[in-house]
Amino acid sequence: MNVFTLIARFGETLTVERPGASTLTLGRWVAAASSALSIVMSVQPLNGDDLEELPAGQRTRNVIKGYTATELKTADEATATKADIVTYNGKAFEVQTVERWRGDLNHWKVILVEFMR
Repeated sequence: MNVFTLIARFGETLTVERPGASTLTLGRWVAAASSALSIVMSVQPLNGDDLEELPAGQRTRNVIKGYTATELKTADEATATKADIVTYNGKAFEVQTVERWRGDLNHWKVILVEFMR
């Protein structure tokens, strides 16, 4: 069984808002338009090891993890790009970490923190 089949079986379709890369124009950062995409992700609660990896200030926030065959993006200070925002159960979650898992089941593990708009 491949990763796409597993994630499709245990996952659900979620919407991702992907902010465009900002540009520096006349000394000011200008945000580009966002795009939306649909992905399939298996969403799961964090375990103790996952919580230990979070900064102390985020351990009290609503945090989930997911497994997907689609690469998601974290914030990138160098390009002034914001992180992807995933909508799950009507709430917005910001992608905090992305870890690529290689091998027979090539996929990404992501940690998402609830995002207040």
